[in-house]
Amino acid sequence: MLPILQTAATGLVAQRFKIDALANNVANVDTGGFKRMRVSLRDVGYVPASTIAPEIAPEQDAWVGIGVQVASSQMMFDQGALQFTGNGFDLAISGEGFFQVKLADGTTGYTRGGSFGLDASRRLVDANGRILLPGITMPEDAVVYNVAKNGEVTVLREGEESPEVVGQLQLARFANPGGLLSAGQGVFKPTAASGESTLGQPGSAGYGEVMSGALETSNVDIADEMTSLVQAMRAYQLTLKVVKSLDDILALANQSGTTI
Repeated sequence: MLPILQTAATGLVAQRFKIDALANNVANVDTGGFKRMRVSLRDVGYVPASTIAPEIAPEQDAWVGIGVQVASSQMMFDQGALQFTGNGFDLAISGEGFFQVKLADGTTGYTRGGSFGLDASRRLVDANGRILLPGITMPEDAVVYNVAKNGEVTVLREGEESPEVVGQLQLARFANPGGLLSAGQGVFKPTAASGESTLGQPGSAGYGEVMSGALETSNVDIADEMTSLVQAMRAYQLTLKVVKSLDDILALANQSGTTI
């Protein structure tokens, strides 16, 4: 492949990756607790133009770029706005931390999405049926329930006057949340880059508070994401035109027997 085609190809691959990430951000603007992904690109490097086109005279030589690549793709965990719903099982974290949920394979996933409810066994589960950890079961005769900012879960049983503590929520933190791996549906898994989770009580040092009756919205700014998406698509289209033009030139050269 000609060096100039290789350079253009790197641009197509990098911009396609960025477009996919931005499109996913836009698609999840209304997904509770969703965290946007930021993709950064960088130059592959530079070489003297004479290494690509030997006919260039030394006095006219210059450094030229040889492509672009993805420098990083990172989840951005800045706080989303809180939307108050009035549903006591809707929980939002104001500050740092993640809820823990039990995944189908038995491992623990971490999420900022706080739309919870009760399953058939009256256990607190998320919108996809994953059990909230540590497990909390609501008594059948509970007529009033409350989740305090410190994660303490209390209920008032029928006929009783004093509330009873039935559970204590814990939040998880990571040294580098940007290194978490998305497992889909707003759930993340730890990696070597994120480090292992550290558990703590909501409201304690370094951990956010739990807000009952509220949900955290996505942290996607639709105007910013759409602007970036249009720019990335434009860059992709322009690079595609370069590839098409080079392909046409090569076709003409082949027809005329010219070597490029």
